[in-house]
Amino acid sequence: MIILCYKQTITKANLWNQEQDLKAEKNITGLQSLWKSEELRCAHRNFQHNVSYLKEYKGKEPSDEETSLLHENISNDDDHLKKAAVPSLTSCLIKLYGFEWLRSSLLYLLGCGATLLNPIILREIIHQVENVEERRTLKSVLLAVLFYVVSQMNCFCFQHSEQMMLRLALKVKTSLIGIIYHKCLKSSNSSKKDFTTGEILSLVSVDCQRIQDSFAFSQSLMSILFIVAIGIYELWEPLGISLFGCVIAIITAAVTNVLFGKIRQNYFGDILALKGRRVKLFDEIVKGIKIIKMYAWEVFYTEKVSSIRTKEIEIIIKLIKVAAGEGVNNNITPFLMNFFMVLIYSFIATHPYDAQRAFLALSVVNVVRGQLTLMPFVIGGVVQTVVSLGRIQSFLLSEEVDASNVQQESELGYGGSLGG
Repeated sequence: MIILCYKQTITKANLWNQEQDLKAEKNITGLQSLWKSEELRCAHRNFQHNVSYLKEYKGKEPSDEETSLLHENISNDDDHLKKAAVPSLTSCLIKLYGFEWLRSSLLYLLGCGATLLNPIILREIIHQVENVEERRTLKSVLLAVLFYVVSQMNCFCFQHSEQMMLRLALKVKTSLIGIIYHKCLKSSNSSKKDFTTGEILSLVSVDCQRIQDSFAFSQSLMSILFIVAIGIYELWEPLGISLFGCVIAIITAAVTNVLFGKIRQNYFGDILALKGRRVKLFDEIVKGIKIIKMYAWEVFYTEKVSSIRTKEIEIIIKLIKVAAGEGVNNNITPFLMNFFMVLIYSFIATHPYDAQRAFLALSVVNVVRGQLTLMPFVIGGVVQTVVSLGRIQSFLLSEEVDASNVQQESELGYGGSLGG
C-alpha cells in the first residue's frame, strides 16, 4: 500500500474492505438492542416491585397516631426508591464483548505462563554448566532449543493478545459513540438543559477515549495474581521460609495500590464533574455572547470560568502527586522483595546462597516486577472506565421525547416530525 501511494493517487477502489466484525453498524446495533432489553427488564422488574409494594401497603392496618404513620410511610417510600432497578451499561458491554475480552486475556495468560518457564529452564541450564560431565549431552541441546521456543511463544501470545485488545477497544468506543448519538436524537428539552452540547461532546471525545485507552492494560487483570502465585510457588523450594519477606512486600504494595486507586477514582470524578461545569458554562457564553458584550459582563464570566479551572488544576496536581507516590511504591517494591528475601535467608538458611538460587530468584522477581509495574496503569484504567461509564449511563438514562408525539414520514424515507 505504501508503494502504491508513492506511485499514484489512491482511490476508494484501492482500499481493502473493512471486516464485518469492525463495522460500526454491527457494533452500534448490538449495543442498542442490549441496552433496550436492559431497560425493558428493569422496567418490568420495577413494575412487579411496585405491585408487590402496593399490595403490602394496602394490607397494613392504619395506625392511631398520624405522626408515626407519616414517618413510617416516608421511610418505606425511601426504601422503595432505593430498591428500584437501574439499567446497567456495564452489563450490556460485558454481554456483548465479554467473551472477546476473556479470549484475549487467556491468550495473555498463556504468554505469562511461558514467561514463568524461563526461570526454570535457566536454573537447569546453570545446573548443566556447573556439571562438567553433562555439558555436551542431548539434554543441554534440548534446554537451549526449549529456551528459544518458549521465548518465541511468549512474544507471539503477547503481541496477538495486544492486537485483539486494541480491536476490542476500537469496537467498544465505536458502539458507545453510536449509542450516545442515537440518544441525542431522542433527548427531550428538559434533558438538554442538564446535558448541553458541550457536555455531550465531552462524553464522546473525552470519556469514550478514556475507555478505549484503558483497554491497553486490561488483560493484565487476570495475569497479575497468576504470575505472583506461580512465582511464589517456584521460589518456595529453593528459598523456603525466607520467601515470606517477598510475600509481605507484595501484599504491602497491593494494599497501597488499592488505596491509591480509590483516591484516584474520587479525583477523576471531581475532574470530570468540573470539566462538565466548565464546558456547560462555555456553551452558555457562546450562545449569549451578544448580551454579555452589551452589558459588559466579560469580567464576571472570566472570573467564573477561571475559578472552575483553578479548582480543576488543583485536583489535577493532587492526582499527579498520587500517581507519583504510586510509581515510587511500585518501583521500590522489587528492591524490597529481593532485600527481605536475601536478608531472611542469610539468617535462617543452612545452605549457601549459590548461583542457582540467585539467578532463579532474580529471574522470577523480574517477571513479577513487570506485572507490578503495570499495576498502576491497570488500576488507573479501571478507575477511568468506571467513572466514564457512569457519566455515559447517566446521560442514557435522561428523559426522552414521548414517542407518541413523533410522526414518521414514510414518503420521505428519512427524518420525521414532531406532533403536538
